[in-house]
Amino acid sequence: MSTRYVDSIFDAIRLASELKAEGRYDWFRGQRQNWPLTPSLYRHSQQQQQLDRERILTFARWLQVTPGLREIATNPNAVLAVAQHYGIPTTFIDFTTEPRIAGFFASTNISKEHESEGNGCILCLNTKELRDFWLDMPEKYRRTEFVQLQVANLWRLEAQAGVFLFCPYKKFDQLYDIDRILFPHSVSELLTEPIYEEVYPKRKSKLEILLDQYFMMERLKKNIAYWDKNIIPSSVPRIKVGSKEGFDSSVFDNEPAPLPSWEENRPLWTSCERELYEKATSALKLKIAVTDLSASLCSIQNVIKNNILSHFDQYPDIRAKLVAWNMNISDAPNDTFDELNRMWDGLRVLPCSDADIATAMSNYLILYIFSHKSYFSMLAAIQELFGDTIQVEFGPGDGSYSKSLVSKLALLHAVRPDIDSFLNDSWKNVLSQNIIGLLQVINAPDRLFDFRRFSQIFVQQIVPIQVLNKGNSKDPIFFSPARISSFGLK
Repeated sequence: MSTRYVDSIFDAIRLASELKAEGRYDWFRGQRQNWPLTPSLYRHSQQQQQLDRERILTFARWLQVTPGLREIATNPNAVLAVAQHYGIPTTFIDFTTEPRIAGFFASTNISKEHESEGNGCILCLNTKELRDFWLDMPEKYRRTEFVQLQVANLWRLEAQAGVFLFCPYKKFDQLYDIDRILFPHSVSELLTEPIYEEVYPKRKSKLEILLDQYFMMERLKKNIAYWDKNIIPSSVPRIKVGSKEGFDSSVFDNEPAPLPSWEENRPLWTSCERELYEKATSALKLKIAVTDLSASLCSIQNVIKNNILSHFDQYPDIRAKLVAWNMNISDAPNDTFDELNRMWDGLRVLPCSDADIATAMSNYLILYIFSHKSYFSMLAAIQELFGDTIQVEFGPGDGSYSKSLVSKLALLHAVRPDIDSFLNDSWKNVLSQNIIGLLQVINAPDRLFDFRRFSQIFVQQIVPIQVLNKGNSKDPIFFSPARISSFGLK
C-alpha cells in the first residue's frame, strides 16, 4: 500500500486529481478517518446481517410491485445501488470517479473535535490493478466486482459520479491494500465546493418521491413490532377491518367493477421514465407576484393561477425543469417555499394539464399564507376555496398512507354515474347522493370514481393540503391518484 501525506484537504484533492490525470487511479473514496475498507453489511453482527439481508429482499419485493419501478427490481445490482444510497446495508462499497466528490465525503461535517481524532483519507483505486490481482488468487476467494451502472432517476448516484465495489469480505484490507492520501482535519480549511446540495440533491426525482412510501412503511412496521412486543398484551384479540375487494358486498346487489378509465390512465400516471438530473437541473427562479390580499380568495386564486400560467407560456419546456419557485407578497413570510418546490417536482411529470398544476399551486399558496396568520384563518380559507370538506385517508396498500381534506361536493360529482344501479334496494335511499355513506361502504377508488374527474380533484385539492400538512419531508406525498388502492374517511 502506498500512503501519501499532504497538508490539507485541498492538497489531497489536488494530488488525487493529478494522479487521475496521469492514469494512476480511476476510482476514489473519501473517508473522514483512515478506517478499514468494510462493506456496511459486515459492520453488523451475524444476527443483524441476516435482518439486513431480509430487509434488502423486502425492498426488492416492494420495487417489484410498485408501478414504474419494476425495471429496477429486475436488476440485482440496481436494487443494491438504491439500497446502498438510502442507508440499507449491503455488500457494496461506495466509490466515485471524481476526486472532488471523494474530498467532500472525507471532509464534510468536520468540527473542532475532529481535528484530534485522526487524519482524513482519500482512497485511490486502480481498477485494472485490482482486476489483475484477482487473476493470481485461488478460486476459493470470491472476486470483487466493479459495478458501474445507471439507475433510472437515482439522482444521488448521478450527482456523486458514483460507482460501487462489490466486496464479499469483512476485512478487505487484509487481502488487498488500497493506496491512500491522508491529510489533517482543520476547521479553518473547509471545502466550499461541492456544497451539500450538489452531492445530495435537495429536489426529488420520480424514484425518490416513491421511496418516501417505502421508508414510511418501514417505520410503521418498526412501530407495530415495538407495540406488539412491549405494549399490547398477547391476549388482546386482533380485529381486521375493511375487505380485500374494497367494498362491502352486503350493500350491493352486483359488484361495482373497477372502471376502465383507471386502467386506461394508470400507465401514464405511474410512469417512471428516466429523467437525467443534469438535464432537469436549472437556474430558473420564478416569482409569483401578488400584491392585494384584501380581495376575495377567488380573485387572489385567479391572479396567482394566471401568473403561474404566464410563466408556462414564457418557458415552453418549464415542466422538464426543476424550477425554484418563490412568491413576492409583502404580508407573507419570506420563506424559500421548499414545499411548493416539492409539489412542483411531484406534479410537473404527471399527465395533468398546466391549468390543473397552476390551480394546485395557487390553492397551496393561498392556504400557506393564511396558515401563517392562524390555524382558524387557514380553515376559513379552505372553506371559502373548497366549500364543505371531509378528511380522507388513502394509500397504495403497502402500509404507507397520507391524509388530506377535500370538497364533499366535488367528490360527489366524481362518483360514477351508475353507482345506484349496483346498490340493493334497502340501501339506495340511504347512500344515493351521500358521499360520506358511499366512502363508508366502498374504499376502492377505481370502483367508485370516474378517473378523469377524480384525478382533477386529487391534483387541485388533495395534493396541496397534503403538502401543507407535511411537517416531515420524509413522509410520502401521493401526487398521482393512480398509485392509490384505498381511499376512505379518516
